[in-house]
Amino acid sequence: MNCRAQGSSMKESTTQEIETARIYRRFYVALQLRDLCNEMPIYAVARKYDLPRGTIQNLAQTCHGFAAGMIKFCERMDWGALAAVLDHFFRPSKSRYVLA
Repeated sequence: MNCRAQGSSMKESTTQEIETARIYRRFYVALQLRDLCNEMPIYAVARKYDLPRGTIQNLAQTCHGFAAGMIKFCERMDWGALAAVLDHFFRPSKSRYVLA
């Protein structure tokens, strides 16, 4: 993980190394998603992880679309409580706009 944060790539010559690198990459993206869910601005997440802003925007848009699909799925399955919980997390909080 430390070498990923420093910008170098991991060695991926064996199946074990490939699997380990895949796990680290997923964890790295999970950290980015956590920051987005905590309403950190996209430019700040991009700067924190030293990635292009478009990469973070794409991640946010993909997750936004997936969340919307999950809400619709829950509504179709008549799982109103789960849909309400997902909808609560899906909408941005008001504090983001009060501070702007």
